[in-house]
Amino acid sequence: MTPNPFQTTLQTNTGKVSRRVLLGSLLAVLLASPLFAQDDREEMPDPEPISLTTLDGVLLRATYYAPAKPSKNVVPLILVHQLGGSKSDFEQLAVVLQRAGHSAVAVDLRGHGGSTQAVNGNATLDWKDFRTANSFTRMIQNDLEAVKAFLMKKNNEGVINIEKLGIIAAGEGCSVALNWAAQDWSWPVLLTKKQGQDVKALMLLSPPWTVKGLTVVNALRHPALQQKLALLILVGNRNSSSEVSDARKIHNLVDRYRGNSRRGDVGNPAEFYDYPTSLQGTNLLFQKLKDDEGRPLEIAILHFIRTNLEDKNEYTWRSRD
Repeated sequence: MTPNPFQTTLQTNTGKVSRRVLLGSLLAVLLASPLFAQDDREEMPDPEPISLTTLDGVLLRATYYAPAKPSKNVVPLILVHQLGGSKSDFEQLAVVLQRAGHSAVAVDLRGHGGSTQAVNGNATLDWKDFRTANSFTRMIQNDLEAVKAFLMKKNNEGVINIEKLGIIAAGEGCSVALNWAAQDWSWPVLLTKKQGQDVKALMLLSPPWTVKGLTVVNALRHPALQQKLALLILVGNRNSSSEVSDARKIHNLVDRYRGNSRRGDVGNPAEFYDYPTSLQGTNLLFQKLKDDEGRPLEIAILHFIRTNLEDKNEYTWRSRD
């Protein structure tokens, strides 16, 4: 495989899971939305626990939410939790995404949840020991690549369309997601094989500017992040000046590259929504929060996925064997 220059830059600079019961009234609102492709009475596939092995030998636990109707148009989504979190943080949202016709993989990043062991069993990983950018760089270069490899197999089986790949990340996981998206768009274009350029949309819940030395600056300087990828940022605006400041800084930088795009623009938008709450990250989910247009936060996510991934006919399926 041809080397990826963004990986070099990073190196230099630096899991059947039970479903939770959704809030009744909010779920009713969500299911009534035309954004849902599936009838509420239709049986959904059970969440599937999976195990993934990274290139550097870490055993990752994850959960795969398969689409009820597999097809070459199904949107795959990677769910990336915040520091100290786990894949279970996204369990409710993953069920909603599945009900909307999408597929999703929620992963325990190394040192979190069930992902605490190397394959050889000789090392134990704990996120509380992650004090430098190197630990997060390994998540970027290894953990998310392992998730994508799993989804690539599903693509080649005709179950999903990897060309419509999206990421939903929270807190510190946003830094991992942004840097991995830049890495995905840094693989050299080959005449014989497409290596990357699959991530098309990022949905970030309370993204920080820096995490233990890992910054998003280099990622945001990547041409794909500046112009190509659709971006949605969601953040609480009460008693959390640093979170709001960081989120706005990221949005404003991208928005400047795109000529001050407005929210909801068709194409490659950079959208920003803040909510009257001190909650951040995955804690924003299912709190009956609405934007200034009266939309529930979860509907904003679903609408963004439909507009920027599901309805993008130019992102045609192809075999990547």
